[in-house]
Parts: sequence; C-alpha cells; structure tokens
Amino acid sequence: MEAVIEPAGFDNEEEGHGRNAGARLHYYRVAFSMTEIWPNYAGFSQDGLRIEVCETWLERI
Repeated sequence: MEAVIEPAGFDNEEEGHGRNAGARLHYYRVAFSMTEIWPNYAGFSQDGLRIEVCETWLERI
C-alpha cells in the first residue's frame, strides 16, 4: 500500500448499483513495479502501476 486516500469516499459499488446507502469507505493507493506484473518487462526500471481501490477490494495478507 502506498497511501490512504482521505477523506473516506462513497462506496462506488453500491452507488453504481443504485443502492444509494451513503456508506463511506476508505480508498487506498497501491503501487506495483512493472516487473512485478510482467517479469520480462523491458521498459525503465522506475516504471510502475499505481491505482486507487476501495477497501472492500483488498485482503489483508
């Protein structure tokens, strides 16, 4: 995990299905190097993917 996005935002999955419950969840920015995704990645070593995901999509490991 790279960062917690503040303030907590609306639950986009519920909102997208028309269930306007007003629940607020945290979103997290996660980061991966491109070689973690594609082991044979031939680009720059500092290239990566950063994405913000809702807490319901994450699992503690």
